[in-house]
Amino acid sequence: MEMELVDTSTFNQLRNNGYFDSTSRLLPAVNPDLVLFSYPHPDNIAPKGLNGARCNNPKVTDLLVKASAEVDVQKRMDMYLRFSASS
Repeated sequence: MEMELVDTSTFNQLRNNGYFDSTSRLLPAVNPDLVLFSYPHPDNIAPKGLNGARCNNPKVTDLLVKASAEVDVQKRMDMYLRFSASS
C-alpha cells in the first residue's frame, strides 16, 4: 500500500471523486447521529456528503433511522451496537 498525505482540500476532492483504495476521516464530534448519518447513510454519498465508500445498505439505513428516533437511551444504544455489528 502506498500512503499519500495531502492537505484537507485535496483530500476532500480526491475522496469526493472516489479516487482511493482506502480512506479515512477525522471525526468532528462524538455524536452517533452525526457520524452514522454522515458516513454510511446513502443520502450522503460523496460528493454530496461524507459517504465516500458509497455505502447503500437498506437494512443498515433502516436501523439508523429507527435508532435516531428512539427516545429510550438504552434501547437506542442497543440499536447502535447492532448497527456496528451489521456494518
